[in-house]
Amino acid sequence: MTIIRNHTRRVNSVVENVLQLSRPGSAQPQLIGLHDWLGKFMDEFVHSGTCNPEQVSLSVNPADLDIYMDPSQLHQVVWNLCQNAVHHTGTEAMPVRIQLLGGRQENSRAPYLDVIDNGAEIDPAMTDQIFEPFFTTKSSGTGLGLYIAREICESNQARLAYQTDTAAGNCFRITFPDTVEQAVSALA
Repeated sequence: MTIIRNHTRRVNSVVENVLQLSRPGSAQPQLIGLHDWLGKFMDEFVHSGTCNPEQVSLSVNPADLDIYMDPSQLHQVVWNLCQNAVHHTGTEAMPVRIQLLGGRQENSRAPYLDVIDNGAEIDPAMTDQIFEPFFTTKSSGTGLGLYIAREICESNQARLAYQTDTAAGNCFRITFPDTVEQAVSALA
C-alpha cells in the first residue's frame, strides 16, 4: 500500500505540473519590499516543518530594496528553490543551510535574490539541462520544478539562472526587472 500511495502521489504531482504548464496564470506584478516579504516567507517555510530556523538565513542590502513581481508567483519560485535545496542537500552529519540574499547587481543595478545552499555543486555537464522539462536526477522527482520556476520568472520579466561562480554550494539567482522602469510602464 505504501508503494502504491507513493507512486500515486508522484503521478498526481506530474499531472498537476503538466496542467500548470498548460494553464499558466497571468502575472500580476507589483512592488514588493523584498526584506519584509522574505521574512514572512522564511517564517512560513520554517513553520511548514521543512527545516529549523537556524538552517535559513536572510540578508537584503539595502534593507529597503523593492522588487517588481507577482507575489504569489515569487512565493512559488522561492519555495521550489528552497525545497530543492532541502531535497538535494544535507545529511544528518551536515544539515542543509539556505541563505536568502538580496541586493543590486554592481553593473546594471538590477535587483536580485540569491537562494544559496551548502550542497555539492551541480555537475557542470548538467547545468545546461537543469531548466529543461522532465530533467531530474532523483527517481522521485518530476523534473518540472526548475522549468516551471524559470517560466514563471520570465512571465514577470525576471530571469532565473544557476550561478557557477559561487564559492560555497549552489546559487540560483532571480534577477528582477528595474522596478522604476516597470512601475512607470505599468502606470502608462
